[in-house]
Order: sequence, then C-alpha cells, then structure tokens
Amino acid sequence: MRKTNPIVPNLRAWPPAVRRHRTPESRATSHGSRASIMQNKANFQKCKTNRNLCPERTYETATLRYSRKNKAKSNPICKNEKMNLNPCLRISYENIALSDAPKRIPAKQSITMVSRKTTLSTLGNYCKMPDMKENIRITVVCDNNPCKEGLETGWGFACVINGAEKTILFDTGPDGSMLLGNMRKLSIDPASIDVVVLSHIHGDHTGGLDDFLRENGRATVYLPQSFPKKFKKNAVGLGAKCIEVVQPMPICENVYSTGQVGKLIKEQALVIQTERGLVLIVGCAHPGLAQIVNSACAYLNGRVFLIVGGFHLEWSTKMGIGRLASLLRRLGVGFVAPCHCCGDKARTLFRECFGQNLICVGAGKVIDTADLR
Repeated sequence: MRKTNPIVPNLRAWPPAVRRHRTPESRATSHGSRASIMQNKANFQKCKTNRNLCPERTYETATLRYSRKNKAKSNPICKNEKMNLNPCLRISYENIALSDAPKRIPAKQSITMVSRKTTLSTLGNYCKMPDMKENIRITVVCDNNPCKEGLETGWGFACVINGAEKTILFDTGPDGSMLLGNMRKLSIDPASIDVVVLSHIHGDHTGGLDDFLRENGRATVYLPQSFPKKFKKNAVGLGAKCIEVVQPMPICENVYSTGQVGKLIKEQALVIQTERGLVLIVGCAHPGLAQIVNSACAYLNGRVFLIVGGFHLEWSTKMGIGRLASLLRRLGVGFVAPCHCCGDKARTLFRECFGQNLICVGAGKVIDTADLR
C-alpha cells in the first residue's frame, strides 16, 4: 500500500487549489471519506468563484509540482505564517537560490534550492511582485550592420541596457578597440557599467572583455559555467567578480538569466520583465531561438514582448526561417530586432511576417521600449 503524507493525505488525488485550501482541521480528520470529499470540492468551487478574496489561514505545507519522472511531494516552507493566497498567481523558479530573488521571498522561507525539473507552483502565492520597469533602453554598441555614422562595425555583438536596477553590458563584441571606441562615441562611460553578461564563448561576443575590464575592473561578470577555466581565471585576474551560470537565476530586480541552454554550444540569454511583457536579449541563439523563447516564457510565466540580438539564421533555408517567424508570432512575440548573424534573407522574411514590428538594428541603434507601439 502506497504511503501518504501525514499532513496532506492522498496528496496526488486532489487538484493543487484544493490541496492549498484545505483547513488544518479537515486534513487531520478526513482520510478520503465521502463527506470530506464533498467539503473539499465545495471549497475548491468557492475559490474558483472568488480567487482574489481567499480567507487567511495558517498553512503548514506547500506543494512542489514535479515533472512526469518524479512524484509529487510536500515541503514545509511557511509554517505557522498567515498569508493571503491568490491561487491564480504562479511564478516558476528553477535551481536558483530563492533568497537571492529580490522582494519576493518571506523572511522565514526555508527552501534554498530547487532542481531544474522542479516548479514551485505555489511560490507566487507567497511572493511580493516587484515594480515592473516602464522603459528599458537598449543601445547596440557593436554589430556587423551599420546604423549610425562614425561607428566601427565588425562581425560581433554587444549592447548596453539602461533602465533596470543596474546598467548591464551584454556581450563585448569582437575586440576591445571597437567596443571602447564605439562606447566613447555613444557617450557611454565604461565605469558606469555594473554587470557584464556573456552569452557564449565565441570570440565575436567575448573579444572585448579584457580591454573593458582594464577600464572597469569592478564589474560583475555572469558567464556560463561551460566557459574554460583559463578564461575565468583571466577575468578574475583583471579584478572582475565572476559568477558561473548553470540554471536560470536573477541578476538584479526584474532582470534574469535563462541559464545555460543547448548541448553543443551552451548559451545564456537575458530576460527583462517590463509592464508590457518580457524583453529577451540573445547573443547568437545557437540552441535555437524557439527553445530560448520557450525557456524564458516558462521561467517567468509571461509573454515575450521584444527580442533583440542574433538569431543565427544566416545559413538557414527560407522554409526554416518562415516557420520560425510564424512560430514566434503564434507565441505572442510583439517586436523583433534581428541583427548580427541573422542575415538579409532572414530580415526580409521576418519583415513579411512582422511588418512594421520588425526593427532594423545596427551599430549605434537605440531601442526604447516605451516608443514601441
């Protein structure tokens, strides 16, 4: 006979909302009787009718929902702490230190790590949502496509993100002279950068890091764990603090890494929460843009509003590009800004699908999310 949880008997037999809204008395006295079944169904229907006005109760457990390979189980996280629960709000965290999520986790939270295949389905019920950013400004510093006169172009990508809690440099282009030279021409002070995020190991995205760190050695560098040890040691030697990224994790308020995605070439992307949706910034999208978009949407439970970066479509067929553009449309992507390794053929096909919602990008291009209508 299968063992049941002593606090929540027959856990898998009930919908999550029913399990969350069973009173301690009903859990202690009911073990599958018909009267308790009818009572819990009534509670469930009551919660569905009025989701935002759930009564305050003391909850001793919250349910971790596992993938098909794992069994459901309960884990004590907010014992003897009264909270007003909203069952329609869900946020997923995968293998991150929950204490690092700003303004989200109660002080008495005892969970410190969640595995990659685990979704804390009730975490959103206990979290305070941070204020979403109204405007994010993305300035393309390095790209092989020209946009603003006087800037050097070359095969690579780098952009600066303003408007979040911290100023972020995403990738560093092919070399330091191009990166720093274009930053000066765009009136961007290297010392103003707080965080550097490197998407993947290729030199056209990491070539300018050494020269940048000689200008600003206090920046924190987020890089995939798959980077060579020599690369990490060199960055630390220049004064940087390196943080290895494996799973999705927060970088600062409303800004997250997707974690390492892909098998052959492991890559991370940057996700920014805004009032209008998620802003996704990619380097080359080697694992596939659709996979990265799905990872971002599943991680933050939202819709992608804007995608900026290289889509890795330079050598793809027209049929493959058309299918990807249609898929992104079906996923609800609002605007796309392909650059770097996309190619003219992909930009033409994306324009046919997205129309005026395609943004032409090159070195010097500035994208303000507040201007996108």
